[in-house]
Amino acid sequence: MKIRHEQQHQLLYRSWLILLLALLIALWGLLGVYRTLALTGQWQHFLLRQSVWLAAAAVVYLVLRKLRFETLLNSAIPLTALGAAVMLFLPLFGLRVNGMHGWYSIAGVTVQPSELLKGFYILSLIKILHSQKLTPLQRFTAALAVMAGFAFLLLMQPDFGTMTVFLAGGAGALYFCRVKVRYLVLTTLAAIPVAIAAIMSHS
Repeated sequence: MKIRHEQQHQLLYRSWLILLLALLIALWGLLGVYRTLALTGQWQHFLLRQSVWLAAAAVVYLVLRKLRFETLLNSAIPLTALGAAVMLFLPLFGLRVNGMHGWYSIAGVTVQPSELLKGFYILSLIKILHSQKLTPLQRFTAALAVMAGFAFLLLMQPDFGTMTVFLAGGAGALYFCRVKVRYLVLTTLAAIPVAIAAIMSHS
């Protein structure tokens, strides 16, 4: 009982520490917004909007913190699949910003699905890579298919920056889930020419 109490205390401490660090980073970002727009005199609207999103993110974090990790892990794949379906229609119905269809406009509020999906995407890869129903090669192939699917969806927008984040996150999941090194090397070698061709086709 004492050990469990200490573990819960450590978890609570780390949760609040993560929230504090995230808030400090976000406040630094808000300061950057202010310093960038202060000379134009148009900073109030943008600063207020970003502050509202910051407060909303803090509330979401506190809500998710109350959920068991198993609950989040078990819901990751369905939510990721739903998000992928939503992203599929962005080129048709998404809002075009700077030549990219990455947002939906809902009641005057712009929402970027890929940003909301990053956490569940990583959890889905972890769930797949720890599945006991699949062989190591099947787990690797399934995770690679998820990564390739999201890379394709982001390439359709196109959003190379977010695609790089998704691929890097996927590579991290593969590495920390102890996928065989030869699989990682072969995948990297195969991905390089594909990435170059994709970027050149949109340049």
